[in-house]
Amino acid sequence: MAILPGWNSFVAAGSIAHSLHIAAMVVLALLVVAEGMALVYDDRKYALIGAAERDITASRDQERREIEERDHNEIAELQRRLEETQR
Repeated sequence: MAILPGWNSFVAAGSIAHSLHIAAMVVLALLVVAEGMALVYDDRKYALIGAAERDITASRDQERREIEERDHNEIAELQRRLEETQR
């Protein structure tokens, strides 16, 4: 272990140890911030997925209503023609 810098110096070893503790706390703080942001973005992702699903469902319902209305109008027109033909 003598190849590490400051290994044989009491002052250097204390300074390096202190610096490494500070670096570890900074890394831990960054990890906590990153995890918090991951939770926020995960919630946002699910909110966006839900909104997209609602939009898709609404557009499909609208299309279905339009098709039903068109079919209903077509049936009414055919019934009117049938009645005219029967007269």
